[in-house]
Amino acid sequence: QTPAGAADISKKGRRPTTPLKPAGTCTAAMRGLVIPVVAALAGQASPVSKVVTMLKELQQKVIADGAKEQREFDAYSSFCKTQAAETQHTIKNGLAEQEDLEAIIDKANSDITKQSTKIEEHGGEVSAAESDLKKATAERHKENEVFRGEEANLMDTINALERASGLVRKHLAKGGAFLQATADSEEEMAEVLGAVVAS
Repeated sequence: QTPAGAADISKKGRRPTTPLKPAGTCTAAMRGLVIPVVAALAGQASPVSKVVTMLKELQQKVIADGAKEQREFDAYSSFCKTQAAETQHTIKNGLAEQEDLEAIIDKANSDITKQSTKIEEHGGEVSAAESDLKKATAERHKENEVFRGEEANLMDTINALERASGLVRKHLAKGGAFLQATADSEEEMAEVLGAVVAS
């Protein structure tokens, strides 16, 4: 027996169709398929999310490394500034000390020149003094020789006078006058007087 609806359609020349299910039945079926898939996808991280996570971690690491390097750079920069200031101070003091030493050296060289001039002048004076000393020494030797000769003559004269004085005392001791001497004593007296006159 043909259903009534189908008979009506065939009568009108249309193709027969399957009866439609209610809308609520299709929606429930879709939900039954979609929900497990969404749950499965939610439990697994996608490649894009992994890349984003890695980029965020890398960004944090780069920021941390940059902050650390900045601190190290600041410390090194401060050290360099301190060293530069100390070096400039040392150079400044060294230049000042160099100027002082150069002034001392210049004065020392000037003093050396003056003293060298004085030494040359005194050297000439010493040479003249040595020449004068040699001349004076030669003159003293000559005078000494003359003195020795005169001294010898004087000693001879003194000896002769002493001998004459002894003869006079001898005759006086005998009680005779000086003019009453014997011939021997006269000869002796003449010899003594001759020695005195010769001296």
